[in-house]
Amino acid sequence: MQPFENALPIWHPDGSFVNQTIEFSSRFDVSDAKDVRCFVHVSSAYVLYINDTYAASGGFPDYPDWRIYDEIDLDPYVRPGENSFRLTAYWQGEDSFLYRTYPAEAVFALFEKEEELLVSGPGFPVRLDTRWKEKVPYVSTQIGFSFEYTARPLTDDPVPAVQAPGYEQGAGDLYPRPNKRLTVDPPCPAKVCAAGRFLESPENVSKSCGQRMQLAWRQLEKPVPAPALPSQEGIRLDANDWIIDLGRELVGYLLLDISVPEDCQVRVGWGEQLDDMHVRERIDDREFASCLHLPKGRTVFYYPLKRMGVRYLELHIDAPSAILYYAGMTPVFYPLEQIHEFTCADNLHEQIFRTGVRTLQACMHDHYEDCPWREQSLYTMDSRNQMLCGYLAFDEYRFAASSLQVIAKSLRSDHLLELIAPGRFYRTIPCYSAIYLVQVAEYFKYSDDFMTVKGLLDVCRDIADGFIARIDPTGLIPRFVSPAYWNYYEWEPGLSGDHPCTEENTYYDAPLQCFVIMGLTSLSSLEMSLGSQLKAASYLESAHKLAQNVHQIFYDPQRGCYASFYEPKVPKIYHYCELTQALAVESGLVPDTVLDTVLKSLAAGTITAKNTAPANRFAASLAENTDRELVPISLSHSIFKFEALLKRPDAYARLVFDTIARDFGFMLRNGATTFWETIQGADDFDKAGSLCHGWSAVPVYLYLKYCVDIRKEGTLISPSLTGIKDPGTRLIKDPGRRIQNAY
Repeated sequence: MQPFENALPIWHPDGSFVNQTIEFSSRFDVSDAKDVRCFVHVSSAYVLYINDTYAASGGFPDYPDWRIYDEIDLDPYVRPGENSFRLTAYWQGEDSFLYRTYPAEAVFALFEKEEELLVSGPGFPVRLDTRWKEKVPYVSTQIGFSFEYTARPLTDDPVPAVQAPGYEQGAGDLYPRPNKRLTVDPPCPAKVCAAGRFLESPENVSKSCGQRMQLAWRQLEKPVPAPALPSQEGIRLDANDWIIDLGRELVGYLLLDISVPEDCQVRVGWGEQLDDMHVRERIDDREFASCLHLPKGRTVFYYPLKRMGVRYLELHIDAPSAILYYAGMTPVFYPLEQIHEFTCADNLHEQIFRTGVRTLQACMHDHYEDCPWREQSLYTMDSRNQMLCGYLAFDEYRFAASSLQVIAKSLRSDHLLELIAPGRFYRTIPCYSAIYLVQVAEYFKYSDDFMTVKGLLDVCRDIADGFIARIDPTGLIPRFVSPAYWNYYEWEPGLSGDHPCTEENTYYDAPLQCFVIMGLTSLSSLEMSLGSQLKAASYLESAHKLAQNVHQIFYDPQRGCYASFYEPKVPKIYHYCELTQALAVESGLVPDTVLDTVLKSLAAGTITAKNTAPANRFAASLAENTDRELVPISLSHSIFKFEALLKRPDAYARLVFDTIARDFGFMLRNGATTFWETIQGADDFDKAGSLCHGWSAVPVYLYLKYCVDIRKEGTLISPSLTGIKDPGTRLIKDPGRRIQNAY
């Protein structure tokens, strides 16, 4: 069946403007209300109501030449005879990290079995949904707009829709969603953890919603006992400032059920912690707040257009009191069919594993995302960690494949990928394109999915050939020069991209060379597996030559370590860190003669060589630099350090898992229900640190690969070396509520 054979993309006749919401409505008849389906595509997001009941929402992050539609089962919502159809269509209209702008359009078709019931086309009834304010702040530049909503009936009469431009004949090419639609759970339990009153200065009333909430003065107390939500009778407190605890980090759609004594504004803030004794509604230019204009009496407000990452909600009510029936979320998650559990005699490691799984699930929706609160963005480096964990924890490949496809379509003319996909940003991180080659090879290793990988191969070759073409007479790839490139490696001193970089003075970065070596080696293995032996040999030769040059220039035998940076104009090598040592080992460039020396320094976090070897001709003498500490590795890249050390499990397995117990146990002891972006938690990044970050689920992968080795692919670590007693797994098939509740 061709679902859009008779459908045409349409929109409101007044045209599209940024942050626009419109509503299509009609009626349709069904006979026996069985096998009724709706196919829908909207160029940003949609919410579908059947008989005034929420049926679905979504909008897959796609591209102008790769437009994605959803297929929705309507059997639970329709009845024999006449039914109502209402589709809220949203158009963002500006690029963000989650969305790439293309013309506003909606195309849909309803079927009962093979019979067409309703189809989009010119003349379909549509009206502007003026309850949503157009000009509102961003939540963040990554996520896009927040919202301001006035609860009132729509009184404008519908007008005939017009055909969207660019599709004179038919709906154009539309593709089915490449992974499963998200599952929406019933409202989660919540409780009022604090309530009281807020006051604000008159000069702040004209500020944005988030600024008003952040600047307000508060007098809050903990209710005894803490009232639970939802409440059938409603919670009555003499308060206009309410803080609600959802009990754990959740990702979902905001739901508010409240009664106010007069027409008033209710401001809603959301966040992951209460370190300031309230929710941080405004952080720099980020606005974790929205405004509702409510009439006197009870209102139920539901916002399924955009997901939120939330542990706490805060309500500021411009009325002396209120009755609260519910404030919380309907959790949204990607449906998984099975999950491996890690069991052992050490409760801490079991708890770390379970929290890691929750972290992974909180960062899996339309695609992998770095964090659900602040960005919700798809990066290669972040998603590489998440994919490795997911292969072993969930046996999940379709989701990984779709994320790899979304990334591949962001390839730029400079042979690099966009920083994020499918969005656009003014700069990209070069090494993130190199790690993509590793991701694709790892996907093939775990999935044996020949067809998906074959479809990604040209993009991988383009990236690899672009890096090879940049190799200059030194035999290295120079640092990228231009504001369009961010020479970032990780959030540690000297590695976060704040490097001097000019056309006149060329620099070389060891981490970039290592990532490219890993990428070329991975692509070579792919080419060999797919039968392209000549290409495999060519990429492997380029990787070997680059590896030899990196060792020759960056290895400092006096220190027994690799420097991170090389400045030929001086000439000198400098900056010693754990990341560079780990990447050197993982890329395979470290000769066997010095591997144990490098690993010893990596394990200790200090330069451990005895300083008897002749110095590298570019290295400063030890007398010039007495600092022997290596810059430590962060949570995001700890996987490289851990896997490098586990090349010598007898020597370092205990250290690896003791480090996991120390760092991830620290987060648990400090209240984490999902793992943080960095070990500094919420106070990092000028108070904008994420407390749920997919790249920090690394222990899940390590437990299942090295302690249990469920695929018999690596070195099985003896439990006596790790401090983990009696490791094992249990496979839960059709986990249903188990997975959902864990999340």
